[in-house]
This record gives sequence, C-alpha cells and structure tokens, in this order.
Amino acid sequence: MKLSRGMCNFRRSRPRLLAAPHSIRKGSSLSDLLDREAIECLVHNITLVHPDFEGKGFRRPAITGSEPLGILQRGHHLARTLREGQGQTPLFLRNGGD
Repeated sequence: MKLSRGMCNFRRSRPRLLAAPHSIRKGSSLSDLLDREAIECLVHNITLVHPDFEGKGFRRPAITGSEPLGILQRGHHLARTLREGQGQTPLFLRNGGD
C-alpha cells in the first residue's frame, strides 16, 4: 500500500510511520509534519511498547497550542507534554522505570 501525505500505516500490532512528502510544497512548512496525524502515530507507537500509556490524556494537550509553533518548538512541546503527563505518573515511571 502506497501512503500519501497525511496517512498513517494502520496495522494495530506494528509501528505506524507517517508518510512524509519528498519535498516541502510552497505555502507549507516543516512544522506541518508534526500535526494531528503525527501525534496519532506517536500515540499508537508508544502504546505498542507501553500498553498502559493513556493516549487520550496525551492527545488534547499535545495538540492544544501547537498550531503557531515551528517544528522545533512543536517537538519540545510534545516532549514536555510526555514528561508532564498532565497530572498523571510520567510515562517513563509507569512500568517501574523500564
């Protein structure tokens, strides 16, 4: 199956890879690569290795406020959201630090 931009490989037991364009189109930016679809792929992939990861609790804060950010700032925003856990136990502590 050939993936087009914005599609994510949907196999439940395998990692998802976001299809990225071969070049940046006029009027778009690199930050468009870390959009809602990329966050969905990230949630899926984390859940594969950490089944107790609460994707629903991560999605909203990951998406909220990311629109005006550039690609590096979006990456930092996602990392911060993962670390903070939105009042939950941080991801890296949920499985005893594994």
